[in-house]
Amino acid sequence: MNFLYRKWLIIMKNYMNNKKVAWVSRSANSIYINILSKLVSNFGWRGLMISQDKRSPENNSNPFKISYLKPISFPFMLFYVPRKIKSYLTGSDGNVQELVALDGLVDELRKYSPDVVVIDLFYLPMTWQAVWYCWRSDTPYIVTIEKLSIKSGLMGIVDRVVIWVSKPIINNASLLTAWTNNSLEFAQKYLSPNGFPETKLLPAGIDTDKFSTKGIDVNTTKALSLVMVARFVPLKRHIDVINALEILHEEGYKDISLTLLGEGDTKNDVMELVKKKGLEQFVTFHEPVPYEEMGKFYKKHDLLILASDKEAIGMVVPEAMACGIPAIVSDAAGAEMYVDDGVNGYIFECNNPKSLAVQVMKFKKSKEKLKMRKMAQEAIRKNFSILAIANSLNNLLQDAS
Repeated sequence: MNFLYRKWLIIMKNYMNNKKVAWVSRSANSIYINILSKLVSNFGWRGLMISQDKRSPENNSNPFKISYLKPISFPFMLFYVPRKIKSYLTGSDGNVQELVALDGLVDELRKYSPDVVVIDLFYLPMTWQAVWYCWRSDTPYIVTIEKLSIKSGLMGIVDRVVIWVSKPIINNASLLTAWTNNSLEFAQKYLSPNGFPETKLLPAGIDTDKFSTKGIDVNTTKALSLVMVARFVPLKRHIDVINALEILHEEGYKDISLTLLGEGDTKNDVMELVKKKGLEQFVTFHEPVPYEEMGKFYKKHDLLILASDKEAIGMVVPEAMACGIPAIVSDAAGAEMYVDDGVNGYIFECNNPKSLAVQVMKFKKSKEKLKMRKMAQEAIRKNFSILAIANSLNNLLQDAS
């Protein structure tokens, strides 16, 4: 009876809502796909996702359409914007594909005629395209905010120019949403200091069916297996993790090993560093793992590390926690919002290998590892499931439209 009742509620919601939402994103990743799927299947929305690339496997069962449009890079972005600035803005190695417009984006929105538009990030050329459509068609839109660091020097100037240029987009939005507490504080301080438009926290949700403690093999030995899942680029701070492992071994914790999963430009440099420090037998460079199998991969380890000095979210953290694997997260990563320091994981000072090593030692010495595993899994299941986040977004979309 409960199953039939839930089905009836879904059917009624579909009948009563039937509004259309378009989600414009630089990448059709699993976060957005999962949330939009729940909006459509559980809350009656009709959905369209518009993106430039495929960062997750295409799923034909998605209850909405995904339009992949050709990216258009501008000459000044290719040649005149310094690589350091492009890297800073994109959170990558300066790949200009992040700083693009999308061919036919306005026409795609015009054909779909959504009731409300959700836009990923506030400073991309494709954002201006989507906003231009919304202004011309009087369509309400919501903008997702990602924190800028507001550093000193050249990067500080870049940040402030980006904010100034984006002011028309921000000021005319129906609502701003932030994936993390850091982004929420940034938006409230720099983008809407007067409280308009309002900014709401909307964390990234986790598929707790795909990422769960089911089948976990709890380590009963004293040995500790660390894992880091990250691209090999400077901002991920692999060097700090290797240095922290060296510190741990110097302190006598030679039963601690590390697995590094990822690819990227600095991988060979990290391999050379490992060799130089004589840690080859303790560090494993793992081949890429399909996304569908990441849950199993996390559960082969005891503790996940995210050491980035710039990270909008860091989805590996809640994914691992949902599998019962606590995380140690740098205080510069948005994913610290998932971690209750000392309860379901730890937070350490960014760019400080000693601080990271101390937190690993705390976990190593703890007599409540099993409790921390359970607390990590419960925190994600109760507060950050896809359904819970989709429900929050549904309420925001209803208000906006």
